[in-house]
Amino acid sequence: MLRGVYAGKKKGIRSLVIVVSEDERKKCLEFASEEGVEAMSYSSTVKPREAVQLFRDGVGDVLIGTESQYGEGIDLPDGIAGFTFYLRPGYPSPEDPQSQFEERRLGNSRWAVWTWRVITKMLQARGRTIRSTADKGCIFLMSQQFKRFTYGGLPKWLQPAYVYTKSLDECIQDGVKLLKSKSHS
Repeated sequence: MLRGVYAGKKKGIRSLVIVVSEDERKKCLEFASEEGVEAMSYSSTVKPREAVQLFRDGVGDVLIGTESQYGEGIDLPDGIAGFTFYLRPGYPSPEDPQSQFEERRLGNSRWAVWTWRVITKMLQARGRTIRSTADKGCIFLMSQQFKRFTYGGLPKWLQPAYVYTKSLDECIQDGVKLLKSKSHS
């Protein structure tokens, strides 16, 4: 994932990284530092909305946060974050009391409910940079788990853009071409 952020950085494309857990966010921040990628995120001294504003103002190569903070409610259009990397679906923990209740109450049908929630979160993540047919941006769904439901969960106008047969490197190359074509049109 950070390989894609770094490749985008070299081409002048900034990124948004959405992870599920706080541990994943901290690991991404560590990896970004090791790779020489300037990461912006929230902290004990910077609130999530302040980090977004700093990123909008040009601070950082990548904005990193959890889906609870950056999965919805923020807009990064017009190349502010041309690439969005979404790490994995946020299925609930089996130890969570709500998950246990839903398992008892719904049985195997719980997976349909949980998948519907994950689809909704995926669509929200996509909406941080791509809100209409006029917007250009790329969302990279990093987990193979997304393949089961992504195409069917996308709006019809976005389904033709869904690619799942290429490697990450090929998708990044295509994304760079797409986003760079915007600046020349």
